[in-house]
Amino acid sequence: MLAIFVIVPLLIGAAISAILKGYEKLISKIALAMSLVSMLFAFYLFALSPGNQNIPWFTLSGYIVHISTTLAPLHILLLLIVAIITPLVMLYSIGYMRLPSEQGRFYFELSIFSAAMMLFSIASNLITMFIGWELLGLTSYLLIGFWNRKENAMKASLKAISTILIGDILVLMGIVILWTAYGTFNIAYIAGAAHKGIAVEYALIFIIFGAFTKSAQFPFHEWLADAMEGPTPVSAFLHSSTMVKAGVFLIALILPLIMSYNLGYILIIIGVITALVGALNALSETHIKRILAYSTIEDMGLMFVALGFNSLFAAIALFFVQTFYKAELFMSAGYMMKANNDEENINSIYGPGRFKELMIPTIIAAASLAGIIPLSGFFGKAAVDSAVSNVYVYAMLVAIDLLSAAYIFRWMFIPLKKNGPRTSYERVPREMLIPIYILAIMIVGASVIYFMLPSYLGVAPISANYIHDAILLASAIIGIAVAYFSFYKSTATKSLNIIYTRRITNNFYALIVTLFTHIAGAVEKIDSALYGFIKDGSIGIRYIGSRLSLIENGKIDYYLIAFITGLTVIIVVFMVF
Repeated sequence: MLAIFVIVPLLIGAAISAILKGYEKLISKIALAMSLVSMLFAFYLFALSPGNQNIPWFTLSGYIVHISTTLAPLHILLLLIVAIITPLVMLYSIGYMRLPSEQGRFYFELSIFSAAMMLFSIASNLITMFIGWELLGLTSYLLIGFWNRKENAMKASLKAISTILIGDILVLMGIVILWTAYGTFNIAYIAGAAHKGIAVEYALIFIIFGAFTKSAQFPFHEWLADAMEGPTPVSAFLHSSTMVKAGVFLIALILPLIMSYNLGYILIIIGVITALVGALNALSETHIKRILAYSTIEDMGLMFVALGFNSLFAAIALFFVQTFYKAELFMSAGYMMKANNDEENINSIYGPGRFKELMIPTIIAAASLAGIIPLSGFFGKAAVDSAVSNVYVYAMLVAIDLLSAAYIFRWMFIPLKKNGPRTSYERVPREMLIPIYILAIMIVGASVIYFMLPSYLGVAPISANYIHDAILLASAIIGIAVAYFSFYKSTATKSLNIIYTRRITNNFYALIVTLFTHIAGAVEKIDSALYGFIKDGSIGIRYIGSRLSLIENGKIDYYLIAFITGLTVIIVVFMVF
């Protein structure tokens, strides 16, 4: 079972982090070393391509359930993404996490989080996949609420796990129905299977909405914005290569079956709404990391739109390039926060205007997200735009492209208006700058890899559409210009709260919770009334029984009176009716 060993170094690192006490500096370096070993092993697997592998686990009604792995192209691509980002996040964390008392717990949870995503990425059956899926939910809950002394962090982690659990139940229901229909958990077999009636269609709908909760799609998206209460390395990891992409990846794996049931419209509708909501909120938000969180929500929405139009390549192309620019942007945000005494409001942060070491890679990442050619973000967004065959959906995507460029350069320009002392940036640990530069290089390099993806994945590439490409580039330039004149040249700092849906969405959540609370209260009252009725009835019947038992005294005259009385009642009833 060669592939499964890719997670072993991370598990060893997690165990060491849990055991070692008083060696905080050593813990972080061991975690980094173990993540590098896992990365090297992932590249070894990529070169070896050992295929499918199985370990028998238990028997269920004569069916042997396996822990199964595969290194099919799509699976190995996600494995490599996670394997590359993990050591970069670990290195960044060495500079970011300076509290000695928290080192062991942090690296333990982060290592398990990475191992869970690697297991999920190489799973070839639904059982193995679901184990990784659940571990991702658990570890994300722990990492989002890592600062457990902060009330907001605890609320955010509870909100995340509550939302995700809804999806977990739906996905589990879908898995059970699919197994019942096809008699197997093998993902590749199920993806290419024939129709099995309405039950399978319901199973696919359950799985789709389960994926929506994991990938923060409307109306389940707000947990991801609140997840910014977690440490910045977690945010960089969560948004670039781990949990939020799990839902997209699951749908990509079973896309042929979904499209055979003509369910792509669900992906398109929810994807477009989510992308628009994410872009509008990012344009209104002032929290430096929450802006990027809404940007991720938008990215995931665009991936679902591409899947809805049955374009696996377009979805995976954006899936791939988004990894690098989003990780870099979160790390840059963390760097700016460190230089500004952990300030989170972009209106109060001194930007790195005089600190070119951070400025250059941040511009590269922002330009990539905006869709500036020849950076990889341009090719990812162009692939999604070109995959859309509906003119109305395409018009929405063009508007979203413009908004994307506007909000990400707003994110840059507002802090740049305030040039503080260079020394505030120089005091930030340089370990945090190294992965930022590596990611900037990868953003550029991913443009080349983009053109290799179709042959590697064995899918048809998107035909070049120069009109769409020109429109995308023009939208990006217009969006940047709007941001420049509205937020850099302008003295206004007030947010565009008229298009800010965060409060509306959270109030909707509160309304749903209140509604179910009242329903539960009504059910409880009905239950209490029924219980009281049955209890009182039983007492009455027991009393009647105790009274009737008095005539069972062995005296013949009592029995004769009872017989005559009963016979009289029967005669009277027959005479009346």
